[in-house]
Amino acid sequence: MLQSKIKRVLVSGANCDIGPYVIRMLEHNGLITKVMIPSQTDASRLNGISNEIIVVDFPDIQSVQHAVNGCDAVVHLAPNSNSNNNNKSARTMTSRTCHLVEACHMQDVNRFIYVSSVSTIHPEPNSYSHYAQAAENCVTQSGLDYTILRPAMIYGKGSDDLNYIVKKIINFHNFTPIPGVGRHLIQPVYVWDVADAIFKCLFQPRSITKSYNIGGRETISYHNLILMIQDMLGIKKHIVPIPPTIYRLVSKIARSLQNHNCPIENFYMDDANISLDISAAMRDMDYSPHFLQPTLLKVLDQIINDRDDTQVPDEFDNIMLPITETRMFTNRV
Repeated sequence: MLQSKIKRVLVSGANCDIGPYVIRMLEHNGLITKVMIPSQTDASRLNGISNEIIVVDFPDIQSVQHAVNGCDAVVHLAPNSNSNNNNKSARTMTSRTCHLVEACHMQDVNRFIYVSSVSTIHPEPNSYSHYAQAAENCVTQSGLDYTILRPAMIYGKGSDDLNYIVKKIINFHNFTPIPGVGRHLIQPVYVWDVADAIFKCLFQPRSITKSYNIGGRETISYHNLILMIQDMLGIKKHIVPIPPTIYRLVSKIARSLQNHNCPIENFYMDDANISLDISAAMRDMDYSPHFLQPTLLKVLDQIINDRDDTQVPDEFDNIMLPITETRMFTNRV
């Protein structure tokens, strides 16, 4: 039984935006976690995390082996596909994944969960998609008891994508710019649902050597998502479509001048729908994502009012907030 074998888990790449949530979900369910991050990367997300943190000098395989040593399983989190310096991030993601797989073999750690990117199944792949697919290939050809999870856009207080959207809505005067007309469909997923899926698949034999899409329960157009967030924030602004070519240029200039990225929109720039079939995850792992509106409302409250989100929700399988409270932030922005 996997459950009796897995007690200590290495969380690799834990300084990405979902890392702290994954750590807390695993520990909430009785597992001991070690945390591994690459050297010369920002570890500020892990403030308040009291776990053993191991800084690894990739590609030094001995330091990677040291991190893996003593663990029963590895959860490897890929960096956000919309992070700064996208191509460099993608290249290092691929090599680090392969080094981690090698270290698992050397340390006889067989259970490997890889949290990849929905970019690998995007109908219009970009350069990041190709590197992400190469990393997945390294995992699928490893001979390990792997499971690959591909989350859609993740929303939570620590989500880079959602925080960027909220700041844009608040800071732009009189209008909210979006790339293109925003009619493409996305399937946002609650961060705690992703963390829960990672925990569940660790102990599910049916998930071994399989890949799963991890999306929300509903699809929504990007335009309507912006409208929903504006309504929840009590902000009324016109949404102004910007031609994708111009938006890309502005985003590139902003990154070069401010070391700042326009996270989600670099990837969801074109009218390519990302509607995921999550039925396999629901069948094999009892995956049951929450509805978008009540959980998004809760997350926006945490962002705007800086409320604590470090505790796994008490009633995680039954989080429901009154939908009528969509204007609770009118006087707070």
